[in-house]
Amino acid sequence: MYRVEYLPSFEDDLNNILAYYELECQSPRTADRIVEELDKTVSTLALFPRMFPRYDPVFSLGTMYRMFFIKGNAVFYTIEDEAKIIKVHRMLNGRMDFDQWL
Repeated sequence: MYRVEYLPSFEDDLNNILAYYELECQSPRTADRIVEELDKTVSTLALFPRMFPRYDPVFSLGTMYRMFFIKGNAVFYTIEDEAKIIKVHRMLNGRMDFDQWL
Protein backbone atom coordinates (compact mmCIF):
# COMPACT_ATOMS: atom_id res chain seq x y z
CA MET A 1 0.00 0.00 0.00
CA TYR A 2 1.21 3.49 -0.89
CA ARG A 3 1.13 6.48 1.44
CA VAL A 4 -0.71 9.50 0.03
CA GLU A 5 0.80 12.94 0.50
CA TYR A 6 -1.17 16.09 -0.33
CA LEU A 7 1.01 18.98 -1.46
CA PRO A 8 0.22 22.57 -0.39
CA SER A 9 -0.74 23.47 -3.97
CA PHE A 10 -3.43 20.76 -3.90
CA GLU A 11 -4.69 21.89 -0.50
CA ASP A 12 -5.00 25.47 -1.78
CA ASP A 13 -6.84 24.28 -4.89
CA LEU A 14 -9.23 22.12 -2.86
CA ASN A 15 -9.96 24.92 -0.38
CA ASN A 16 -10.72 27.32 -3.25
CA ILE A 17 -13.03 24.82 -4.94
CA LEU A 18 -14.88 24.05 -1.71
CA ALA A 19 -15.24 27.76 -0.91
CA TYR A 20 -16.66 28.34 -4.39
CA TYR A 21 -19.37 25.71 -3.91
CA GLU A 22 -20.14 26.72 -0.33
CA LEU A 23 -20.15 30.51 -0.78
CA GLU A 24 -20.71 31.34 -4.45
CA CYS A 25 -23.05 28.49 -5.34
CA GLN A 26 -24.57 28.20 -1.86
CA SER A 27 -24.23 24.42 -2.17
CA PRO A 28 -22.40 23.02 0.85
CA ARG A 29 -23.75 19.56 -0.01
CA THR A 30 -21.82 19.61 -3.30
CA ALA A 31 -18.67 20.56 -1.40
CA ASP A 32 -19.27 17.65 1.00
CA ARG A 33 -19.74 15.26 -1.93
CA ILE A 34 -16.44 16.38 -3.45
CA VAL A 35 -14.63 15.59 -0.20
CA GLU A 36 -16.41 12.23 0.14
CA GLU A 37 -15.61 11.21 -3.44
CA LEU A 38 -12.02 12.37 -3.07
CA ASP A 39 -11.56 10.33 0.12
CA LYS A 40 -13.04 7.22 -1.48
CA THR A 41 -10.98 7.56 -4.67
CA VAL A 42 -7.71 8.22 -2.85
CA SER A 43 -8.27 5.22 -0.57
CA THR A 44 -8.49 3.01 -3.65
CA LEU A 45 -5.60 4.84 -5.28
CA ALA A 46 -3.36 3.95 -2.33
CA LEU A 47 -3.88 0.29 -3.26
CA PHE A 48 -3.79 0.70 -7.05
CA PRO A 49 -1.69 3.79 -7.88
CA ARG A 50 -1.73 3.14 -11.64
CA MET A 51 -5.49 2.78 -11.91
CA PHE A 52 -5.82 6.16 -13.65
CA PRO A 53 -4.26 7.18 -16.96
CA ARG A 54 -1.14 9.23 -17.45
CA TYR A 55 -1.65 12.84 -18.37
CA ASP A 56 0.03 13.49 -21.70
CA PRO A 57 0.53 17.25 -22.09
CA VAL A 58 1.05 19.00 -25.40
CA PHE A 59 4.58 19.95 -24.30
CA SER A 60 6.73 17.92 -21.94
CA LEU A 61 6.40 19.08 -18.33
CA GLY A 62 9.32 17.01 -17.06
CA THR A 63 7.06 15.15 -14.62
CA MET A 64 4.83 12.20 -15.38
CA TYR A 65 1.46 13.02 -13.89
CA ARG A 66 -1.56 10.78 -13.67
CA MET A 67 -5.03 12.20 -13.36
CA PHE A 68 -8.63 11.52 -12.44
CA PHE A 69 -11.77 13.64 -12.30
CA ILE A 70 -14.05 14.50 -9.41
CA LYS A 71 -17.16 16.57 -10.15
CA GLY A 72 -15.58 18.22 -13.20
CA ASN A 73 -12.23 18.87 -11.48
CA ALA A 74 -9.02 17.16 -12.56
CA VAL A 75 -6.79 15.80 -9.80
CA PHE A 76 -3.11 15.37 -10.71
CA TYR A 77 -0.72 13.08 -8.89
CA THR A 78 2.67 11.43 -9.22
CA ILE A 79 3.94 8.07 -8.00
CA GLU A 80 7.23 7.49 -6.20
CA ASP A 81 7.61 3.71 -6.35
CA GLU A 82 10.76 3.32 -4.26
CA ALA A 83 9.32 5.32 -1.36
CA LYS A 84 5.79 3.97 -1.97
CA ILE A 85 4.36 7.49 -1.97
CA ILE A 86 1.63 9.07 -4.07
CA LYS A 87 1.94 12.86 -4.20
CA VAL A 88 -1.25 14.72 -5.04
CA HIS A 89 -0.18 17.97 -6.73
CA ARG A 90 -3.20 19.89 -8.04
CA MET A 91 -6.97 19.93 -8.37
CA LEU A 92 -7.97 22.07 -11.34
CA ASN A 93 -11.28 22.89 -12.94
CA GLY A 94 -11.73 20.68 -16.00
CA ARG A 95 -12.04 23.72 -18.28
CA MET A 96 -8.63 25.14 -17.35
CA ASP A 97 -5.46 24.88 -19.41
CA PHE A 98 -3.77 22.20 -17.33
CA ASP A 99 -0.32 22.67 -18.84
CA GLN A 100 -0.27 26.28 -17.67
CA TRP A 101 -0.96 25.32 -14.04
CA LEU A 102 1.16 22.17 -13.60
